[in-house]
Amino acid sequence: MMPFDQSRQINPLSKKLSTLAILVATFLGVSAQDAFGQAEKKKFTESEISTALTYKAKQKGVDYDFKVDGRPSEEMVKKAQMQSSTKQFGKTGYVLADATNRVVRVLLDTNKDRKLDFFSYYKDGIEVYRETDTDYDSEPNEYRWMGSAGTRWGIDKNQDGEIDQWKVISAEEVAYEVFMAIKTRDDARYQRLLLTNDEFRSLGLSGSIAKDAVARLEKARKEFPNMVRSQKSIDGKAQWINSGNGQPSLAPVGMGLAKDIICHDHASSVFQSSAGTDTLALGTLVQVGEAWRLMELPQVVPKGKPIENGGLLFPVAQIVPTFEPGGGGGVDLVDEVLAGLYENLTKLEAAIGQEGEPGVAMAKLQKERAMLQWKIYQKIPAKEKVNWLENIGDTVSNAYQEDNYPEGLKFLQLVIKTLRENKKPEGLDYIRWRMIHADYYKKLEDGDKRQDEDASKEHFKQLEKFAAEFPNSKFAPEALFAIGQNYEVSRSADMEKASRWYQACKQRYGDTEFGKRAGGAVNRIGGRGKPVPFKGTTVDGKTFDISNKTLRNRIVVVYFWEMWCADQKANAKGDTAFDVFQDLKSKFKDEVVIVSANIEGQKANYEKFGGDLSGVFEMHSPGGMENSPLAAQLGIVSEPTMIVWDKKGNMHDSESGVGDLERIIQKLLKGN
Repeated sequence: MMPFDQSRQINPLSKKLSTLAILVATFLGVSAQDAFGQAEKKKFTESEISTALTYKAKQKGVDYDFKVDGRPSEEMVKKAQMQSSTKQFGKTGYVLADATNRVVRVLLDTNKDRKLDFFSYYKDGIEVYRETDTDYDSEPNEYRWMGSAGTRWGIDKNQDGEIDQWKVISAEEVAYEVFMAIKTRDDARYQRLLLTNDEFRSLGLSGSIAKDAVARLEKARKEFPNMVRSQKSIDGKAQWINSGNGQPSLAPVGMGLAKDIICHDHASSVFQSSAGTDTLALGTLVQVGEAWRLMELPQVVPKGKPIENGGLLFPVAQIVPTFEPGGGGGVDLVDEVLAGLYENLTKLEAAIGQEGEPGVAMAKLQKERAMLQWKIYQKIPAKEKVNWLENIGDTVSNAYQEDNYPEGLKFLQLVIKTLRENKKPEGLDYIRWRMIHADYYKKLEDGDKRQDEDASKEHFKQLEKFAAEFPNSKFAPEALFAIGQNYEVSRSADMEKASRWYQACKQRYGDTEFGKRAGGAVNRIGGRGKPVPFKGTTVDGKTFDISNKTLRNRIVVVYFWEMWCADQKANAKGDTAFDVFQDLKSKFKDEVVIVSANIEGQKANYEKFGGDLSGVFEMHSPGGMENSPLAAQLGIVSEPTMIVWDKKGNMHDSESGVGDLERIIQKLLKGN
């Protein structure tokens, strides 16, 4: 009988076998290698050893001895030996070693239920990785790296093989995980490095520093996919080199901190790209218990550019510019002036944090800060000016939106006017973009329903002006797409105008993400009666293509949705869309093909879905409407969205709901 099977059960014969080496090591204080040599020997068959060696680490990238894919080679099996434990230590299990008695695996049943629940992997005779099943349900739920492999300890709450949170992780390992998340385009791997809401509250931040931290963390949670796509340096060939953070810093109690915080305030790491050695800025890392946490969106830093993120707890370190050598006495003079300005700015930041609430005093402080930032802008080197101007746009717009600086937008307007008069156009688009959105969101917060409608109309007028004023801005594609989307989904929908704006976005910015989405929206809106393309990959790796000839004479329904749509009622009976799909599949058989196009951002969330998708082509392409490649093909702007192709492969309907689907099918089957 094989000692292992797929349910990870222990061979009953193991009750009669010899002492387990790892237990000797644990309880008697000797090395696992020595324990293996001392244990009573029992001859296992090559087939049993081969089966034992097929156990492999669930987590990717673990480096251990005797690693195999599939079945181990005959040579590997012959070089391995295996021993078993006895009831003397109250446990059963197996120790595998190489021909020199050096341990390579330890597999245990720690609770006498005859199922393996402890899986240990060795490198050069040292344990480097361990998986444990602490709830004894035959699936590991904890993963630990140790020895020369580091300190990480991951928890897998839903036992799907994916780590959900880090119980222990060092700052250096966070830097590595961020790099690998970008390299592999793995949003889930990145998200589990961020501060959770409970961890954020535990830091005890308050005042302006808390607001700043919230904004940074919110941006970090939302914008990772966009950041990954926008950078080109970390590709499949890039290699992580090291974390260059040095020693951590301690931010003491006071000035918005309820307790001491250990941090790396300008964390970064170094990697090798095709262009040479580059820097990945991580911003502020904080220590929470035994784990370090990320709280800012990482950024690949272009050569010659300063690191922009970081500086939450020590902001002066972020904004002090470096001066090129050789500037003479004038540089020293400017340096001295800037030092004084930065010192005053630090004092103002502290005063703003203490003031806390909106009012006359707060508005005065905010105005003083804005004027001081403007003075600094005029003194810093030219290469730093755009970054500093964006900093002014952010701080003043945020203060205006939070009612802390009612005159903030007027100040920014004067900045734009002054810079234009002095022919300094760089960065003006960013300030205008921030002004437009700060004004819009403040009106939404302050207004009633009618005022909200007026604010929305004005917002899109401003976006039109922005697109005309700054056609080369990186925000211009988003502006055009947003205008088209407004005309499509607002109360006063105008599909002709929507299509025109989408078309403009596609023509001018077709290579951008918004340009591609706009192209999909043009196809969808103008596609009735035409063979509009759509293709994707199903969860089992097959290609679905609407143009496939096997789909002719069949009606095809594609349903775009995220997890929040799953429980929505699709008809008067209270059925969900998936209930309706099953009823229609039963009624119309192969005459109707249904495609579930899920665009939920998190793979783990989608895998929890328990609805019936039998007989349905099932796709999952994460990213939501904004970032999912599936959604981009047809420019999806609302959810759920159902699109129907007729028997000739032409798009028939993109505006109806699932409750109308049977009527549509009946009509198409009759040839109408």
